[in-house]
Amino acid sequence: MVLRYRSKSRHNQARRKSTAHHPDMLNHFVNLLGHSWHAMVAGTSTNTLGFVLWTLALAAVGWASTVAAKWRGLKRQKASSPLRTALSDSLWPGIIFSAGATYGLVIVVFAAFMVRTIYRDHQDLVGAMEEIRTEKREVEGELELRRHIIPTTDPLFGNINQLLMAFDMYRHERHGVPCVIWLSEPPESTTSLASEVAQFSNSVSDCFTFGPFPGGGNPDLDKEALDGMVSDSVIVHITRGDKAEFTLFNNLSNLMKTKLSYDFPPRIRSHYALPSQFAGKERVIWLQFGMEVKWNSQRTEHIAKNTPKAR
Repeated sequence: MVLRYRSKSRHNQARRKSTAHHPDMLNHFVNLLGHSWHAMVAGTSTNTLGFVLWTLALAAVGWASTVAAKWRGLKRQKASSPLRTALSDSLWPGIIFSAGATYGLVIVVFAAFMVRTIYRDHQDLVGAMEEIRTEKREVEGELELRRHIIPTTDPLFGNINQLLMAFDMYRHERHGVPCVIWLSEPPESTTSLASEVAQFSNSVSDCFTFGPFPGGGNPDLDKEALDGMVSDSVIVHITRGDKAEFTLFNNLSNLMKTKLSYDFPPRIRSHYALPSQFAGKERVIWLQFGMEVKWNSQRTEHIAKNTPKAR
């Protein structure tokens, strides 16, 4: 019973898929007919109305030729009223024959143009697919190259370079005073910028670096990260009057959207442990990342892409 049900279910699914494809096939067929018709009309150097009038005129000429041939034969036979007789004898047979021959020719020509349209569409599709394959190979090569190097012309190279310089300047201006850089981000952050800053700053700042920590592991840290958070900015919490920290804030402002703060959580020093020779002597900088922080270069590029161009 289960097997029969599954078989019937698969059959119904196949029927639904087949039915879903019918409108698409019909649309493609209608488009094919339309393209073939326009190609045929264009091939006669006219438009649709002109083509219809031209075929009607051709059918009329064919019928008139039939009447003329009949009239000439009757005249040679010296029949009475040859023209009237030719007209009456050739009215329906002549019309049917002329119209049939004319529109039969149109159907043959239309079929030829349909084959031509299908062939050209196929050639265009092959060309487009080859362009896509070529572009895909180029993109794959570029991606493979960027796995190993950062082009100096890319904004990312400049961002990393300036970030390293900012924390290197902070290290020199501190004159050996121990420091802690604490980084936080919301549990639902959509970027990895906080982790990138932590990794690069740690290599040059000579500070003890902590965070950002995964959300959900510590409710207190999650609450701290969210309190006062600005979604698209980094709140730089520093000690009031510290010139080295204020210089770091200014340098970071050139790289990302920032906001200055002199407020710290009361228990921030309880979040980490330092060697005894540094404990209690350190200066703390808290970089509180929002959910959607981006490099300034990203924000500028996004604004440029979405700004309407003047006409």
